[in-house]
Amino acid sequence: MLRDEPQEGEQEGRQEGGPHDAPPPDAGEGRPPRAEDPGGERERGHGRPRGTHDEQAGEEREGGEGEEPGERGRHPRAILCPAAAGFSATMPVAMLIADGLRAIVFDWDGTLVDSAEKTYACYVRVFSAFGIAYDRAAFERTYSPDWYRTYEEVGLRREHWADADARWISCYETEPSRLLPGAREALEQVAGRGLALGLVSSGDAARVRREVRALGLEGHFGAVVCGGETARRKPDPEPLLVALGRLGVPPAATAYVGDSPEDMAMARSAGALAVGIPGGFPNREALAASRPHVLAPSLHEAVTSLLG
Repeated sequence: MLRDEPQEGEQEGRQEGGPHDAPPPDAGEGRPPRAEDPGGERERGHGRPRGTHDEQAGEEREGGEGEEPGERGRHPRAILCPAAAGFSATMPVAMLIADGLRAIVFDWDGTLVDSAEKTYACYVRVFSAFGIAYDRAAFERTYSPDWYRTYEEVGLRREHWADADARWISCYETEPSRLLPGAREALEQVAGRGLALGLVSSGDAARVRREVRALGLEGHFGAVVCGGETARRKPDPEPLLVALGRLGVPPAATAYVGDSPEDMAMARSAGALAVGIPGGFPNREALAASRPHVLAPSLHEAVTSLLG
């Protein structure tokens, strides 16, 4: 069932949510670690668990550094994914799940719900209110699940961020959200196999939970963790580890399915199987380059491959 409140002991460091993630921290204070700052998670006890999929997959593959994937010796437990936008689903997934797959946890925006076009349209409207032109090229250049990076990239001054958040939410809520094709069927397929289901999103908790309810999915997820409900956010592993703690499933028996490099970094850092699928956001090449364990061309093919 959908969990409206974190469990006891998970409130520490809780932040109020913005349209996608936690609100912008005061300058120099409390800013979450960036993707290029992996050391922070180690300092706070989020080091890689034993028996993670990186270890099981033989990440130190045969072959010298700098070789192309096709030139490396293929480790029997390795999945070598294409480096650009050509997606492949040749994946001996069972070999990566040493203890058996017990849970699949999903991202929300771009993975289960179609939010890319709404996001772009709202950015155009919001930034125009501050005299900033924004087009498709800018969307491709500046997009990040951490939309405060987008604010920074387009030059929106920090004192306008709260106003921009309010404008974005107002814009986004003018139209109902829709599930991506096959998303409901994929969730039902997983549940039908008796696996635990979870949702970990960097999106604002109020918005994501409202959309989950509106789409009739509140009974599908045994754990839901959203932006602002943990002290640290994607790509830090904390949100995923909190969700798995609620599900009672270890990372090594879990697959996380998402559409962004931040999703893949979070899953790998937590010790879960990182499964990438292309979403509607302009980050497909970055996703392929983020070294997911599995890179599938669609949600359907990802879930089908995971379930065998």
